[in-house]
Amino acid sequence: MKFKQQISKFLWDIPPVVIAVLLALGLNTWKENRSEAAAAKESLKAIILELNANEASIQGFRDDNKKHMENLYALLDSMESANITTLETSDYDFSFRILSSSVWETSQTREIAKYHSPDIIRDIAKLYNLQKLIDGVWQTHLTKITSTEFHTGITTTGKIEAHRDLLEISVNIADVYLEAKKNLDPDFEKVLND
Repeated sequence: MKFKQQISKFLWDIPPVVIAVLLALGLNTWKENRSEAAAAKESLKAIILELNANEASIQGFRDDNKKHMENLYALLDSMESANITTLETSDYDFSFRILSSSVWETSQTREIAKYHSPDIIRDIAKLYNLQKLIDGVWQTHLTKITSTEFHTGITTTGKIEAHRDLLEISVNIADVYLEAKKNLDPDFEKVLND
């Protein structure tokens, strides 16, 4: 009889232990999810700040390059009207700035996408892809105007036209980026105030 009483007591002790374990697991999962969601929100804030800094940089180099481009158009016009094909020196200035993407890259490893709207993540990814394109244009531009071929194999007018065209591409891509940034979801910036 004693054995039956022990089994009976044991069977009555199991449900509270199972319930306690399940509650502890549920509470732990809830806390982890809450912590991950908070981290994702902080990552999004950092992304917004990074994009805002990049936007300011892009706006600055875009304005500078537009001035350089306008100067080259004027130079080409004056050369053409004076029937000049060669210059002793020429201005191959252009502006660029290093754009950051480290916060975005870090947040991708933290899987923040599952905590935010797919539209916001898509728009952010689009901006960072445009930044890569801008970086590629700068690298191409710098490689082109520093190459031996550029300085020996092309006429002065050709050099100026090539430089002007590269500046124009740079300005146009910057315009696309700035427009895309402007068209982000209006709620996007509200995250900074939360």
